[in-house]
Amino acid sequence: MRLDLDEVTAAYGSTVVLRDISLSVPEGQVVALLGANGAGKTSLLKIVSGLLRPRRGRVLIDGEELSTVPSDARARLGVCHITEGRSIFPHLTVGDNIRLFAPKRASPGAVEGALDRFPALRPCLPRPAGSLSGGQQQMLALVRAYLSEAPLVLFDEISMGLAPVVVDEIFEFLAGLRRAGRSLLVVEQYIPKALALADVVYILAKGRLVYAGEPAELSGSAEIMDHYFNAAESRRPREGISR
Repeated sequence: MRLDLDEVTAAYGSTVVLRDISLSVPEGQVVALLGANGAGKTSLLKIVSGLLRPRRGRVLIDGEELSTVPSDARARLGVCHITEGRSIFPHLTVGDNIRLFAPKRASPGAVEGALDRFPALRPCLPRPAGSLSGGQQQMLALVRAYLSEAPLVLFDEISMGLAPVVVDEIFEFLAGLRRAGRSLLVVEQYIPKALALADVVYILAKGRLVYAGEPAELSGSAEIMDHYFNAAESRRPREGISR
């Protein structure tokens, strides 16, 4: 599934949070979206999933404009949004969470396949999800991305606050989704891991895109920080970034 944002501007009331954003996620590729806190990354993901309507501009999936289509309809079309924080039902058991995550169309053995990806969850099935460690709760949230079989998955800071060993496991999960042909738009604080996974990287600063290109074009953390905090002087996105 291919995603395109075309000159999207968005606001909360009178506060504009995104200005003239054009961005593409080609089918089967990974796009990393980087930026400082408050840059507009979460708002951009909400635009894609339908949780926030653009003030102007277009949201296109496989060439079809969905700017006014509600979030539940986009989910049925194949857009899965893993939001920031632990997107689980803490008072239900782990097993019940997984059963709720599994759509009716899920393939036979999908639940077992999900547990194979995160074996640490298997002995926790009868436990309340809220009693799990932070890493286990995030693994459980990610099970939804696997079970949905959604061709376009949005991830918002899914490694935040987790131990490095858990972060490694999560990024291996993302790599597996990529190998399965999913299209991924990833907002992430672990910049080296995001760049190692991505085909294309965009950087947001103060609601505007200030960089678009291949990860290898970024010379290092100093250049990335320059794009984060010196938007006016940063290189503007190249035209036609898509692969």
